[in-house]
Amino acid sequence: MLDQFSHLVRFNAVVEEGSLRKAAERLSVTQPALSRSIAILEADFGRPLLERHARGVRMTPFGERVMQASLRMLRGWEIAEAELRAGAVDRTVVFRIGLGPSWRTGILSPALEAMRKLHPNVLIEILPLNEPTVLDDLAEGRLDVAFAGNRIDPRAHPNLIRRDLTDIEIHVTAREGHPVFEQLRYGDQSSEQVLLDYPWIAFTGMAIFWDSGDYSMTKRLGREPEVWVSSSCLTTVLSLLQTTDSLSVLSNLAVKTVQGRRLVKVPVAMRQRSISLAMIFRAELAGWGVLEDFSQLCMEHLTDHTLVEQAKMPAF
Repeated sequence: MLDQFSHLVRFNAVVEEGSLRKAAERLSVTQPALSRSIAILEADFGRPLLERHARGVRMTPFGERVMQASLRMLRGWEIAEAELRAGAVDRTVVFRIGLGPSWRTGILSPALEAMRKLHPNVLIEILPLNEPTVLDDLAEGRLDVAFAGNRIDPRAHPNLIRRDLTDIEIHVTAREGHPVFEQLRYGDQSSEQVLLDYPWIAFTGMAIFWDSGDYSMTKRLGREPEVWVSSSCLTTVLSLLQTTDSLSVLSNLAVKTVQGRRLVKVPVAMRQRSISLAMIFRAELAGWGVLEDFSQLCMEHLTDHTLVEQAKMPAF
């Protein structure tokens, strides 16, 4: 087994470098030694892992599967090694958390602070979450846990576990005191046309926010609103909403930690969408003390501090 592990490390280096020569230089071994490792793996698996081309090598479809599995194994070993050494020397355990824009506003700050006290030897790396690749990033060890709304296809990612945390609501959002609150009559569709009189901001950091709003505006009001700012930066969107008469489609999670002028839900009887958010992680990490403690702290925090924002509804 240890020999196989060594061969997989060499295989990963060849893939990452794109050539046997560069991988050999990186690992300080000979090219024939690398070739033998690849040949042993291919013989054991009974299938080719690499294809040669003019500029070097690339993975076969099966090689991609082996690469994903080996990356997961290497990350597992990093975690295990850090824990095993922790009692003997001052060893830092790295815990990689993927957070989307809304989560990065500080929602989890109390849970993170509790983790600092509970696990002082843990270095928490907070990394941006890329929606299209988040499941692969988890499966291959680039992330240990992600806070996301992604559904998991067990056929594509049999080694991932989804643990539900909370639901969020997506709605039209404006600053407190916005003139639109004086003009709307809840349930009166004709009064909702006033929404089209105001500039809109499209938050593109998570596609669901703007897709939901675009569908609602077009479906209910007959045309799309006029967008004057399109931004993937949540901080920019929140700041502009607080200081202008703009409207946007956001979630109660996105505005939870806003400082200063409040942002609230606009009382429009439109199609609303609720998203279930979860912690997603690799199955082999279930039972790991660091992850389990963090999971418990997050669930306690989100239960104690509801994400539902009470908008100040205008008097009708």
